[in-house]
Amino acid sequence: MQLNNLLDEINIILPWNSALENDKVGLQIKVNDEEVRKILVTIEVNDEVVDEAIIKKCDTIITFHPLIYYPLATITESERASKICIKLIQNNINLISIHTTFDVYSHGTSRLISDNLGLSFLEFLEEIPRYDDRGLGVISKFQQPIDSDLLIELLSETFSSPVRFCYGKTYKIETVGIIGGSGSAYLDKAIAKNLDAFITADLSYHKFHQAKGKILLADLGHYEMEVLVVEGLENLMKDILKRFENISVLSSTIHTNPLNYYPKENFIERQKKLLIKK
Repeated sequence: MQLNNLLDEINIILPWNSALENDKVGLQIKVNDEEVRKILVTIEVNDEVVDEAIIKKCDTIITFHPLIYYPLATITESERASKICIKLIQNNINLISIHTTFDVYSHGTSRLISDNLGLSFLEFLEEIPRYDDRGLGVISKFQQPIDSDLLIELLSETFSSPVRFCYGKTYKIETVGIIGGSGSAYLDKAIAKNLDAFITADLSYHKFHQAKGKILLADLGHYEMEVLVVEGLENLMKDILKRFENISVLSSTIHTNPLNYYPKENFIERQKKLLIKK
């Protein structure tokens, strides 16, 4: 399969124009017009992920988080993104970013989180113009309401993460809003929809003040929420490309989360296991 054909196939399921405004999706680095035969899927690209692609002889990387988000003023070895770009080009590896096209996909980031928590999907938190079957974030519900503390325990265990949270208007949680990654801008919408809980990441201190007594607000951490994207993307790409021969897709096993935790617990080792299939 030619690289342009691969981009066309992705566009059918994850349309590039469904991405959020100003997001950087699509082809980021093109270094050859040869056949794409082996694809590595990752949550984001760092040196170790590129090394993995080289070792596994992958000619293309599909990343969730874009490597190039802001224009590169210079290409030097001293700047992280440009250094990785040089390494990709030197090793003849293409790079494609899908980011918010997968976030708004009907079975994308937030839906994966919902499903792994055992929730039933109800609707999108915010619909995407032009598309009836996609949206940013989900509203889901438990079959039976659970206690707030049990929800926090479930979040920590499922995503191998410490949780920052505040209690809401009710101790029993049934309806839950979820936005994988940075979703603080949608807190007002979650409150307006009278949800019992809202789960996202990258929340400020003041957002917890805003939510307290109105909605249970939980911050899992950005990477921690999105780690399931790797397996989800691998499965989707395999489905997209199943009618094509001589092309394989595999997930990166590199743990790219730059954060550590104190007191030191086994969160990192547990997160690594989420990247390796049983």
